[in-house]
Amino acid sequence: MIKPHSVPLVYAHERAAGALWCRGGIALLRQSLEGKFIVSAAHVWRGLVAHRDQLRGRMSIFIGLAPKVVSLLEAEPISIDDDLDIVILRAPPKTDALLGKKAFYQTLTWRQVPAADGETLGVLGFPGEICRSQQFTVEMESFYYENTCAVSSRGTNLLIGAFAAEPPVTVVHVDHPVSAIMDFGGLSGAPAFALRDGKPVWVGVVKQGAADKGISAGLQATLCHYVRADGTLQPM
Repeated sequence: MIKPHSVPLVYAHERAAGALWCRGGIALLRQSLEGKFIVSAAHVWRGLVAHRDQLRGRMSIFIGLAPKVVSLLEAEPISIDDDLDIVILRAPPKTDALLGKKAFYQTLTWRQVPAADGETLGVLGFPGEICRSQQFTVEMESFYYENTCAVSSRGTNLLIGAFAAEPPVTVVHVDHPVSAIMDFGGLSGAPAFALRDGKPVWVGVVKQGAADKGISAGLQATLCHYVRADGTLQPM
């Protein structure tokens, strides 16, 4: 239910003829009554833009999976906040048509009920561990992670719990064997959803996993109720 709304946000650079170097994270396709937006982590966007501004040659910043991608190479944020670690961009025209089966998560009322302690949250992303590039094609497999969450005392952050042993992760739409995911690198910016009354409800934006601890450390996220319907951010 959440897979259509989660898309890779990727920077690709041709370092040698036909050889791509890729970095990135995840973004949410989000629609309100005031427009269509792309939401991700601020540090992901700043990293992609830094590569764009420092390097030369053939490059791209895009969302989606080849051949269905949308360029964001010249995009500028509507809002970006490093403390919240959230960035919001306006979706280019015809984004949903260009991305095929991807769809905007629609929030016709705002604000929604924030995540609560002990609520089960699910995150779907495209970790760097299972990202491959061949010539000018970037291939990624999706990864689903689910566990209960804890809300910080200030009500600004979420911790999506870790498992003592390897978690019951699900890798979907994989045509070949994939090893257990040991590193959450590349999941930053992914939307976190709560399942309520049989429907996914967007509650957070993933900031990070603990460095060098992979799946044993869980995920940290910012509650998404700081995001207004018009794509701006309310102060903390």
